[in-house]
Amino acid sequence: MAKQIFDPIHGFISTTPLMQQIIDTKEFQRLRDLKQLGAVSFVFPSANHTRFEHSLGVSHLAGIMASSLREKHPGKQISDRDIELIRIAGLIHDIGHGPYSHLYDHYVRQGGEPEHEERGCIIFKQLVQDHDLELSEEEVEDIIQMVHPSKERMHHWKYQIVANRISHVDVDKIDYLQRDSYHIGLKIDGEYSRLLTQCYIKEYSNDAADHPPHEVIAWPEKLQFDMFALFLTRYRLHKQVYNHHTVKAFEYVIAEILQKLKEKNIPFIECSDSMVLCHLHADLRGVQDKLKQRKLPKLIAEKIIQSDTRERILQVSADTYPRYVLDLIIDKVEIGFASSKHSNPLDQIYYFKDIHDPQSFRLKASTTSFCIPDKHYETILRLYTTEPHITVDQEVINNFLHKL
Repeated sequence: MAKQIFDPIHGFISTTPLMQQIIDTKEFQRLRDLKQLGAVSFVFPSANHTRFEHSLGVSHLAGIMASSLREKHPGKQISDRDIELIRIAGLIHDIGHGPYSHLYDHYVRQGGEPEHEERGCIIFKQLVQDHDLELSEEEVEDIIQMVHPSKERMHHWKYQIVANRISHVDVDKIDYLQRDSYHIGLKIDGEYSRLLTQCYIKEYSNDAADHPPHEVIAWPEKLQFDMFALFLTRYRLHKQVYNHHTVKAFEYVIAEILQKLKEKNIPFIECSDSMVLCHLHADLRGVQDKLKQRKLPKLIAEKIIQSDTRERILQVSADTYPRYVLDLIIDKVEIGFASSKHSNPLDQIYYFKDIHDPQSFRLKASTTSFCIPDKHYETILRLYTTEPHITVDQEVINNFLHKL
């Protein structure tokens, strides 16, 4: 029997019995103790929502988009089981995150250790086996491909709903932008519901002889500005919230704690946010007190790298960041419309003019409106001091800025 869970963003979310079995596992329940925004709550106190509720939201939106596509394309024979598998992919897409989510991968993950997508796929396979879930090997592999699509599958519509590796327009992004904005109190632009219900499955060909047409998710051309609003919100959140200079300062201290905890060889599946401030770790009290008393590194200089010098800076910045030099921290923050810096995601979105036309096309976004920029990416270099009570020589700051 299906259950319903109330969510402040989407209202009532229904779950199938199989989904409920997954939700009731310790692997999924662990997401209750992983804050969606990691260290952000130390600066924005209301940002206490978790990966647990976000995952439910992604599953819900995946079902809405998949059901809408089934209604528009009866010939595709999208079954109830297909939709359930797509929803399960949305449900488990973040199950591989470590404590403080991306912070763990950035600061603590060791060389050779998989990142959260691949780690989540490994955990999910084991979860299916341990809990004897009614999923065939083919279905498990299909779910994994929806979460972490291969180069071969990423061009197919079914693997663009939860994690769209082409345009980055997917239900994961749509949920977290709404959810994060809601909990932070940020008023967002755009109406994203149309992105879920007005998309179609269309063909796209790059005219290369060795590349047959792909069946992709495409949107009406009139939704261009809705797309821009989506990515603008992402940029704004990264600029003003996720990479706020004080949030990053908290991350340096949390990373120090997590690195020490890593040495204790605690099983990954037992690791969550609570361990960072846990009173049982007596050997970490001194570092924990830094968090509680806000004894943090202090930002003393920063500079946005312009496009004409950015390539030179990126060549220099091949080293791992942050870099610690005596009592200084040099860090690099990369912000854009998407995590990829190679192409503008706005130029990778598939559009169509007529619902009866099977073909889709792409647009150079910046040519459609003077409001839409050509650039989609920026790099910020920051200089912190770990000894805020000591005045930093202005010449050190000037030299830092001058070399940029």
